Amino acid sequence: MEYVPGPTLRQEMPEEGFGHDEAKVKKWLKKYLFPILDGMEAVHDKGVVHRDMKPENVLVDDGSPKIMDFGIAGGYHMDNVTQTHHMLGTITYMPEEQFLDLALTDARVDIYALGKIIYEIVEGKMKKGRNKPFHSAALNEPKTTFFRVLDRIIQQATAKNRNVRTPSIKALRNSLKELILEAEKKESPTNVKRWKHLFNISIILLIILGAAITIHYLGKKTIDKNLIQDQTEAKRPANEAFVIPEFNFKKTQPTSIPMRDKSKKLPANFLSTDGMTMILVNGEDIAMPVDDPVASEAKQIGKTVSVNTFYMDKTKVTNHLYAQFLNEADGINVVKKSVSWNGHLLLLLGEVREGYEPIIFKDGKFRVKSSDVAKPVVRVTPLGAMAYAQFYGKRLPLMEQWWLALKKNHDQNSHSEPLTNTQDSEVLPVNQTKTRQYSIQGLEQNVNEWTMSFSLDGTPE
Repeated sequence: MEYVPGPTLRQEMPEEGFGHDEAKVKKWLKKYLFPILDGMEAVHDKGVVHRDMKPENVLVDDGSPKIMDFGIAGGYHMDNVTQTHHMLGTITYMPEEQFLDLALTDARVDIYALGKIIYEIVEGKMKKGRNKPFHSAALNEPKTTFFRVLDRIIQQATAKNRNVRTPSIKALRNSLKELILEAEKKESPTNVKRWKHLFNISIILLIILGAAITIHYLGKKTIDKNLIQDQTEAKRPANEAFVIPEFNFKKTQPTSIPMRDKSKKLPANFLSTDGMTMILVNGEDIAMPVDDPVASEAKQIGKTVSVNTFYMDKTKVTNHLYAQFLNEADGINVVKKSVSWNGHLLLLLGEVREGYEPIIFKDGKFRVKSSDVAKPVVRVTPLGAMAYAQFYGKRLPLMEQWWLALKKNHDQNSHSEPLTNTQDSEVLPVNQTKTRQYSIQGLEQNVNEWTMSFSLDGTPE
């Protein structure tokens, strides 16, 4: 079988959902759901019903979703692949008829599951207390025309009575495409023109899932100034959609950066103040890939950028290191499950998934279970990542740096293999991959990362 090393669709779905952010919901539907609908329609055309459609059963291969795990698939022209008593499906995404009698199932059970997935994109992952088996899903107080129509689509796709449920994948796709088309028609021509212009400027890049933590560029100051601005000096957008605060911690632990000396080579690695080993990444020219606005999952090659030598953390930031930062930094506030500084949300506590709650706040201290200290911290906001970096005298990597580190890692570790044969749904320790002695571990693997870019007017993204 084809080996797909990428994450599951669950990792491409925000834990708390996109809420009523129309732009993000539309983008996700185009990038992930429509290809899934195409694949599922092909499956149904063959007379096959999946019967266990859920985010964990879709792998994402370089942005392209691939449906997997046909362990309980069946159909009109075939016997069930398996009839094992405990493999009847996943109850969260299962309609009532599938629970009552597997023989009653047809393509509409997959449509029910897809409707639940669309619901999760808006409202967030269905957890205890919110998950009502076999019930129709409905959005919470949709306020705009877009979300009111989407709510009707979700309710029909997840109708308890299969006879009133959306009858086919084609019908579901057509309803969603019509919704998006109507929404895009209402966008002002000026905004559409500006959007296309931004995509045509190769250096303007959206936030993607980036790398660990890096420090200042080393090299010519003129190039540094063109490639990066100090985060506190970045020009703020007029609408202040994303503003970088100044984290004025009273006591910081800045890292002493190795300085360039013509008579000596820069050290291949050194230890930063948070206890992280930092690896030297030699600079070079790199062609920056950018998102294709027409084909949402495709990449175009943008402008070639010159990247200077820099240092990057060897691994992702662990639960232990982030809890250590929260305990050492002043001004940290905890209200229920939200960890903030001066009103800026840094981290969400609570279960990451059922049974996995790595960081807890107890008796005025942040604590980590011994089994989870080496696992990468998750549910950190972009500001939470910036706060950590600034506390230790570092910064988030720029897009250019992250792509260069990724390229070099691929060159060095083309035959790397996971150290453990665990499921994608499990959060692995930060050292889960074999690498050479001096290389970055875990880029694009298992848990996503933050990075940074600046538009031409200095707006941070």
